[in-house]
Amino acid sequence: MNLAMLGAFAEFERDIIKERTDSGRKIKWKEGKARIGQPTYGYRWDDEKKTYEISQRQAKVYNRIVTMYLDQNYPFKEIALRLSRDGVQPPSESKGHKKRAPRWNPVTISKILKNPAYKGEVNHNRHFYQTSVSKITGHEYMYAGLKEKPEDQWVKVNFPRLISDEKWEEIQKRIKFNKRKSKRVYKGYEDHFLAENILVCGELAAR
Repeated sequence: MNLAMLGAFAEFERDIIKERTDSGRKIKWKEGKARIGQPTYGYRWDDEKKTYEISQRQAKVYNRIVTMYLDQNYPFKEIALRLSRDGVQPPSESKGHKKRAPRWNPVTISKILKNPAYKGEVNHNRHFYQTSVSKITGHEYMYAGLKEKPEDQWVKVNFPRLISDEKWEEIQKRIKFNKRKSKRVYKGYEDHFLAENILVCGELAAR
């Protein structure tokens, strides 16, 4: 009984410490005195000024990604291939992750183009986190779910702007359009094939 009571008290004290720590961390976030996680690609955190500053080298890469997607109509995969081919350092390398991606991948390109931080601000602590188990590794991990927290709990973080609102919205419209387009199904596919009237059977053509 004594052991059970000591265990209960220890768990209660741990929860109190966790709650106080979380509250203090969120206050610092809201006051802009601490950064949230790793800096967004294209920025670096200045400990003295307590602000995000532009990383000129990464900002050039971001602008290149925007140009390739918006002006040159390259898909995510092609952008990732070109950056990897040119030896551009991927975000995981610049952040010093232990498990570093050796090259760029389409998912990273998608996340960068969808990130609102580049147009000046982003809301953190917006969604409730959920736990799940990886089908590949079997390890448990946490992810932000769809359910939102009350707006007064959101933490708004300001960033130096790298793109205009209009251009960022244009990118989002392009992404949505391409996503819808990829799901379209050709109505007459049962009776026709894509290379119809282009590829011809050599034997039949000779008859």
